[in-house]
Amino acid sequence: MDGREVIKMMTVKIRKLFKGMASIRDYFVRKCIARNLTLRIIYEDSHMDLPPETLRRGLQLTERSFKSKFNNRKYQLLDFCWKPEN
Repeated sequence: MDGREVIKMMTVKIRKLFKGMASIRDYFVRKCIARNLTLRIIYEDSHMDLPPETLRRGLQLTERSFKSKFNNRKYQLLDFCWKPEN
């Protein structure tokens, strides 16, 4: 081994920010927490990594539920302050 830590990760690309917040579907967040995965959010040419302990503190800025266009799955959005690492 070369001493580097391997981080298990799920990646989600977003197309826009809302008032400086990245909105992520709740089922992605729950999946990462349950599997102890870091969530990498990609927006344009930058990214932000959120470990499970940070994902547990996501804000729900709206009570509204949405329906997926692809599989009719209902979801809510959890918001995280956008602080890119690059």
